[in-house]
Amino acid sequence: MKQIDFPGHEQFVIDNFFNKIQFLENLKKQFDQRIESIDFYSQDLMFLQSVPARRGKVIKYIVLAEIDNIHRFKNSNSLIAYAGLIPRDRSFGGKNHKGRLRTECNQFLKWAMIQAVAPALLKDSSLRDYYLEKSRKDRMLPRPAWLSPENY
Repeated sequence: MKQIDFPGHEQFVIDNFFNKIQFLENLKKQFDQRIESIDFYSQDLMFLQSVPARRGKVIKYIVLAEIDNIHRFKNSNSLIAYAGLIPRDRSFGGKNHKGRLRTECNQFLKWAMIQAVAPALLKDSSLRDYYLEKSRKDRMLPRPAWLSPENY
């Protein structure tokens, strides 16, 4: 669009939008560099860094900040419920129906955990195989287009 000549006032608006986009990209880069420069040691962070994902420290710091102390959860199901990753369950007439994920949860933690899934599936073949096997059995989990064999 930068190569196209627009009338004066339209060109002014487009140039300002491009300037704002460039400003925001630079600001994001500064924040990312700042986060990467933090020398933060935590045993929980060391565990989170072993999780296969390519999103860098940002997602891991969000998860660490939102969980606070892993020992406050009595088991993994408590943490999963806190993150809102357990789907609603409706049982009637001897049939179980899994619904959408819960909304009454820690939204930041839920977002971070969901964002970490795609890179982890692309990077870890055993995790990807488990996901694909579950999707075949449950017929509930979709097979995303980005998870095709040519992408890994």
